[in-house]
Amino acid sequence: MARFVRCPPVVFPLILAIGCGRAYVRNARPASDLSSYRKVILESVTVTSDEQHAGALRDNEEMTKFIREEVLAALRRDGRYQMIDSPAAADEGTLRLGIASHVHYGSRALRYVVGFGAGSGSVVSTLTGTTAGGEQKVRSQSESDLAMGAFGGSMKKVIRKNVTALLRNGSLLQRDED
Repeated sequence: MARFVRCPPVVFPLILAIGCGRAYVRNARPASDLSSYRKVILESVTVTSDEQHAGALRDNEEMTKFIREEVLAALRRDGRYQMIDSPAAADEGTLRLGIASHVHYGSRALRYVVGFGAGSGSVVSTLTGTTAGGEQKVRSQSESDLAMGAFGGSMKKVIRKNVTALLRNGSLLQRDED
């Protein structure tokens, strides 16, 4: 005779949430004189992926736009920096920012059907700030993964969380930045 075990209603949502990629942020290079820079320019935002099919390339473009908008909005909210829009307006006192994200989208179907790490995805985002002379003043890196989640999870959501954590916990912005 088969016996079924009853699970408390909180167990299923907990299992679904376990795979929702948590971001781990490392501040590899916070410069001691970072506060002396009052002007910033966002020179480059790139999102690349292991996958090169049309859907992944479209997602890369969408995430590049999201990251650019998110970084600019966070810098404006922070209020310590004057935003420079044109490279011609940048001078010696301008911190030049770049963000590069590399994504492995994995397989949503495998995450949904098999789970337990099959089809997992990951993203690594790196924020760098350099001077006009090329000296690196700030470098922060955020890593996230997605092993499972509701209906296979969403790498786009993981990328968004990854970049938000990079900005919130990195060394460029004030700690209370949202």
